[in-house]
Amino acid sequence: MGQKIKNNAILNAIKDILNIEAYTDSVPNEINDKVQLSLNVNPNVNRKMDVYRDRNSAGTVYTTPTDKDFYLVFGAFSSIGGGAPAEDTMTFVDEGGTTRTIGCVSGSTDNSINLIFPQKGILLKRNTNITATVNSAGARFMICGYTQDTNIYQTMGIDGF
Repeated sequence: MGQKIKNNAILNAIKDILNIEAYTDSVPNEINDKVQLSLNVNPNVNRKMDVYRDRNSAGTVYTTPTDKDFYLVFGAFSSIGGGAPAEDTMTFVDEGGTTRTIGCVSGSTDNSINLIFPQKGILLKRNTNITATVNSAGARFMICGYTQDTNIYQTMGIDGF
């Protein structure tokens, strides 16, 4: 006799992952020698950056996918000073729908900003743009991040992933 799985969220996730029809198939509800449950307990370690973008003018730096989650891990931009103070910005929309703008001001000298978002990065809203505005003599914008299918841990109702 194995250990019973009592968490309905995990049972539903198993059913979804294995494409089990509850009406005709039985959902495994025991962990034993035939059914082993495994979870990646540290998903922050196994991240592969698959999105790198670089832009040296105003406009869209990257558009997040419609069918996958996108995590922004790193952003950087530099502004070229042209004398008068001017602000260049990078704007994105987070998962909650909040528009976030990061600015860099240059004047008689050049200026730059490097942003590293800790842990797994910032989850951005699907099908939205990371945009750049240029008001200085020139600017360069860079981002990197990764895409992944919907977070299975969130599907199971497990926080912290």
